[in-house]
Amino acid sequence: MQMVTHHLNDDRQSGYFAIDCGYKICHWVWDAGTSTLRVRVGYAERPVELQHSDIDRLSEDQLLECLVELAKRTGEALGAKFGPKSPG
Repeated sequence: MQMVTHHLNDDRQSGYFAIDCGYKICHWVWDAGTSTLRVRVGYAERPVELQHSDIDRLSEDQLLECLVELAKRTGEALGAKFGPKSPG
């Protein structure tokens, strides 16, 4: 089974999951202005709105960790296949 890795873009507001051959299987973008995480797998996209009360009590690193995990779960719901995750 191919390994899946997460890649964070330089803006720390978006990223993607890719299998080890480099094929991107799931993209995500965080819009802090609307508190919306947008997750895309192929042509399917799903917005996920977060509550300000939940976001406000998280540090920037905690929020980023939460967004990555939520993007992965949403990607799975949209049909992305995640195998074992490699470190990184």
